[in-house]
Amino acid sequence: MKRIVLALINLYRNGLRFRGRLSRAGYWWAVLGYIIIALCLAFIPNRLFYDIFGLVSVIPFISASVRRYHDTGRSGKQVAAIVFVTMASTVVNIVVAIVFLNGLALRALSVYNGGGLNEIQGPSGHFLLFIVAIVNVFIILGVCIYNIVILSLPSQPGTNVYGEWIPFDAKAVRDCR
Repeated sequence: MKRIVLALINLYRNGLRFRGRLSRAGYWWAVLGYIIIALCLAFIPNRLFYDIFGLVSVIPFISASVRRYHDTGRSGKQVAAIVFVTMASTVVNIVVAIVFLNGLALRALSVYNGGGLNEIQGPSGHFLLFIVAIVNVFIILGVCIYNIVILSLPSQPGTNVYGEWIPFDAKAVRDCR
């Protein structure tokens, strides 16, 4: 329990710090702490606390991911690319879902009115939307798997271009600024 608390203190204290390194243990203990808190907040009938906690945690976790990438010797710009690709694919999937559902609503309305909507949007349009959605799901899945693999790699020992390696312990949390 002590490690989880220390990791969460480190996560939120350095929430806007995108330089330096973060050990694998420090990152994953913070993830575990976040999951435990989020699960506890999910049982509160008012979702406001859950939503606020999620929003407050976005930037600190992006910062922690950048520092974790630095710890493995990779550029933090990869995290920005991952966030961009994931968000863009998610937006595309939302648009596809809206267009698909709108097409179903128009088709139902057309059937109700006795019209022929097939001239406006045939089955091939729905198939194309389905293919776009599936491709985007695989893009998101691939990006997430890549991110988890990189975040799970061991630290580069010693000093790299992003700073010196700091083991995860109480002293590391106390010394971080």
